[in-house]
Amino acid sequence: MSKKIYDVAIIGAAPAGATLARQIGKTLSTVVIDRRTLLSDYQHSDKSKPCGGLICDNAQAILTEMGLGIPADVLVSPQLFLLKALDYDNKQEKIFKELLFNCDREKFDRWLVSLIPDEVDLHTECVFEGAEKENGLFTIHFSNKNTKEKQVAYAKKLVGADGASSRVRMKYLPQSPKLPKYVGIEEWYDMGEKVLDPYFVMIFDTEVTDYYAWTIPKDNYLLVGAALHAGKDTKERFELLKTKLRKGGLKLDKLFKKEGHPILRPLQKEHIFEGTDDIVLIGEATGLICPFGAEGYSYAIGSAYILGQALKQDFDNFLPIYRKNLKPLKKRILTKNRKLPLIYNPKIRKYILGLKS
Repeated sequence: MSKKIYDVAIIGAAPAGATLARQIGKTLSTVVIDRRTLLSDYQHSDKSKPCGGLICDNAQAILTEMGLGIPADVLVSPQLFLLKALDYDNKQEKIFKELLFNCDREKFDRWLVSLIPDEVDLHTECVFEGAEKENGLFTIHFSNKNTKEKQVAYAKKLVGADGASSRVRMKYLPQSPKLPKYVGIEEWYDMGEKVLDPYFVMIFDTEVTDYYAWTIPKDNYLLVGAALHAGKDTKERFELLKTKLRKGGLKLDKLFKKEGHPILRPLQKEHIFEGTDDIVLIGEATGLICPFGAEGYSYAIGSAYILGQALKQDFDNFLPIYRKNLKPLKKRILTKNRKLPLIYNPKIRKYILGLKS
């Protein structure tokens, strides 16, 4: 019996991986491997990647370009039209207009997975264990995390869509540059009733982090999170954030769940690495994430869409096309990097937030 050989194997079925599978699944033979439970009933208490679940205008534009409208049951209340910058360093705040779709991150992921065509072989609850290449073909090893059953897939190209802690990037692309890493910690608090305060709050506090922290309302819950340097005092700094929020009037009493995950921060153009002719990266695995607010949806979906178009245009010589068409996303990150000193310097931020709208 001959073995099945896929054109593309995608490691990870978050927004980047799911979008790519949807793009190429009817044209190129594709297999997707993800460790999460994505096809069974969703339990709200399930642990997931700490993510605000806010879809910005750039991500909205890409979804529109692909002809996708977010289902109502993926959205949560309140929908957010205001961003509040809360500056603890200077004891000031300012409100900006910002249209953000507020969604349930897990439901959003599952919706994108549901759009993957039937032609794609989707393996969920499976752990990617490794791959080796011989005679132009990858042998990919993975196992069911429940039954421990070992499985093998064969593919011509390997795509890392496995996020900030990408094994594909770290193990199989040693030439890729190292990025500054942060730990994202997020806690959900049950507020007892729907949180009606329509603010996405960005918190700046150099005692807590040189990045940023946040609060986001979602139905009956308030999300409290922060991107923090990994270290011995990471937990203490997160506790300091909550202490300050409580002093400001927030009742953070009923903890519902807690999540944690690495977050990257590309601060140089060299931090963004697309891959090679046969091992390619998309989404945060590439280093594509906003260095200002850690927004990743637009970069994940955008890079997957661009790679899908490149693979369909010229499968054997896709990489130059992918790199060329990825330049606008990279430029957006570099533009935001140039603005970082204006936002993260407390003295300059005090002046900016003090300006009248």
